[in-house]
Amino acid sequence: MKVLMAGGGTGGHIMPALAVADALRSQFPDVDIRFAGATRGLESNLIPAEGYKLITLPVRGVMGTSGRQRFQAGWALLRGAQQAYRWMGEWRPDVVFATGGYVSPPVCFAAWLRRIPVAIFEPNAIPGRANRWMSHLATEILLGNSMARAMLPRRERVRLTGIPIRGNVLFGNRTRAARMYRLDPDRFTILVLGGSQGAHAINGLVVETIRELGRRDDIQFVLQSGPSDYNWLLSKVRPLPIRTWVRPFIHQMGDSLAVADLVIARAGALTLAELCVTGRPSILIPYPHAADNHQEANARCLEEVGAARVLLSDEVSGLVMAQEITRLLGDGRLLRSQGMMAQKLARFEAADTIARRLANLEGSEPKPKDVAPRRHRRRPRGRA
Repeated sequence: MKVLMAGGGTGGHIMPALAVADALRSQFPDVDIRFAGATRGLESNLIPAEGYKLITLPVRGVMGTSGRQRFQAGWALLRGAQQAYRWMGEWRPDVVFATGGYVSPPVCFAAWLRRIPVAIFEPNAIPGRANRWMSHLATEILLGNSMARAMLPRRERVRLTGIPIRGNVLFGNRTRAARMYRLDPDRFTILVLGGSQGAHAINGLVVETIRELGRRDDIQFVLQSGPSDYNWLLSKVRPLPIRTWVRPFIHQMGDSLAVADLVIARAGALTLAELCVTGRPSILIPYPHAADNHQEANARCLEEVGAARVLLSDEVSGLVMAQEITRLLGDGRLLRSQGMMAQKLARFEAADTIARRLANLEGSEPKPKDVAPRRHRRRPRGRA
């Protein structure tokens, strides 16, 4: 079986694909897996480091709103689709699994033209525009959140699987993480995640929070800054009295979550899935400019069942965050309850489930009438 994984740009698109690839290798040792990604995306380093072959396409996101910028992005997508079409004719994958990012649409379109089964994965509570469009081409649509079902066409093709998580996240080791970061095992550890690219607003908020917390000797922080903020954040936290470790990107996410007593994070779907499978209490700050405000929708799903605390960007400050941390520090019962409720939402078998679904799609050539975009019949014009 040959499987092409399409997705990239951020960890939220790459890590689920890697989790499914690992599950496929475990269940089907002879499987041939390759990834399609962008030349400059995060995947250009992560995928080869994991031992998978990466095919890069000349695609990029729409940067800016000018007509010229949109034309350049559209032209790059067209070139990407042409290149993917030619390459699929040579390698001929049995199934395509798309996890999002701007590499997915041209790959899915090329696969549809080649009559290769396509499974798309939507992790968020509110589907993105690209996935809503690609759902017309998909043989199957796999969801991480049941809320998304109502917003997708062709619901008979939809399956709720949960969000696939890699084994190294599921089996993190607290002792190993404490050694790695040189943490004090007796201190309350707060892990701060701004997403795989970091989040400058959250990094600045954490600096303010640490200042507000003063000289507390019972707290320590581990921060994922993102590559662009690393030096800046390091210079800001060094003079502060609370012990803080900064990393541009956390590769050992399982260990880092295992050692965390509390997580402060954005509300990307992958981050929330990792919090659930590891049973971590959290304070969530949804990215306010996410498409269709999907991060807040994701976060509210946890808050509604008592699995997290949600603070919106326009209502949070260093003082508010420090007060919230202090409140949780004094309420161990609430922290334990949040962690337990988060774990009840977890779907530990998601990667294996998706791997089996992809194997079932092998050879299920899509019929044009099943996957073609819906055409609207023209209404006859009335006479004047």
